[in-house]
Amino acid sequence: MIDSTKTKADKAFNLLFDSALISIIMFFGFMIGGYSFNFEDGLRQFLPDIFEHNWFIGIYVLMYIVHPLLNKVIYSMGQKAHFTFCFIIFVFFGILGLVLGDEIAVGNLAHFIMVYFVVAYMKLYCSDFANDRKKNIKWFLITLVIFFVVGFLDCFLPVWNSYLSRFVSMNYWFSPVFLPMLLFLFNIFKSCTFKSKIINYLASLSLFVYLIHENILIRGNIRPKFFEWAMGTNPDMYFWWVMLCTLISFVGGIILSIIYKETLHRFTAFASKKFAKGVFKLRDLSYAKFHKNKVQNITKSFNENDNIAVSNGLNLPQEKIISQKMIDKNNSTQKSVDEKSSKEKDANKLYLDIKTHISQNKHKQADKK
Repeated sequence: MIDSTKTKADKAFNLLFDSALISIIMFFGFMIGGYSFNFEDGLRQFLPDIFEHNWFIGIYVLMYIVHPLLNKVIYSMGQKAHFTFCFIIFVFFGILGLVLGDEIAVGNLAHFIMVYFVVAYMKLYCSDFANDRKKNIKWFLITLVIFFVVGFLDCFLPVWNSYLSRFVSMNYWFSPVFLPMLLFLFNIFKSCTFKSKIINYLASLSLFVYLIHENILIRGNIRPKFFEWAMGTNPDMYFWWVMLCTLISFVGGIILSIIYKETLHRFTAFASKKFAKGVFKLRDLSYAKFHKNKVQNITKSFNENDNIAVSNGLNLPQEKIISQKMIDKNNSTQKSVDEKSSKEKDANKLYLDIKTHISQNKHKQADKK
């Protein structure tokens, strides 16, 4: 998203609609299966993103909405300021966070933004390293070894248990090991070039697989009960039961995601576009109404000042001229804002055209090779 200059409202709404619809389907499926809900739990299933049943989707949509503004900040702050910001993030959350843990409390959206700044710095100013596959493989293996060594020590050093756990924790945002390891792994796969319709199609299902197998009804009811049953039945086979559960979740999630994508997702995609158009229409009407009321209030204020001027024996024509100039200035300001917005749209279009042209040339050169 670092190269993006705008958001698509229908994409954001589509994510929210898919999340809610899958959660609602799960709700009725469990009801048919004999599971009972109270009012609060039912409401949470109908509004999963608001009540953080699918916290990732809600935070991602917010991040998607604000990312063009973040890009403007990133491109305007310069390399040194950008590095300073990333360094402060690492010190506070990567080092002090290991000691203080949850004492440094910020929201998930703030975590997303801070990780976004770190990744943006690597993409903008460390492109040579990011594109060097051998270096990324080397550093990935180094961090992977550290990850396993610290994880092993975590089991035998109870005094340092909490610190070591955060050091390698997948749930700790700024783990000095896990976050760099993910960045190196991302760079490795980014440097790979291959074409496969099957892989691309399966990749398009990843969101639906996540929404299905991480739904609160699955992860909070079925999965714990399955693990409890597996442990009680045969503890020696527990590992293989976990592997079987993982395989079933993956294959089942893929099959259900294919069915959803080819049926109900078409409806949510259509509905999100219509909904986005309605939201933009409401925004334009609200803006026009606000601007009209603003001009009317200014005119009313000036007319009242004219009446006061008459009662005080002031020069009325001159006051009217001043009032008219201020109204004209307000209209002129609005016109300049509209012209600036039009120029920004033209600049964005030119930027995308140049980017597309460069990308096409790269593909042509790659095909020739």
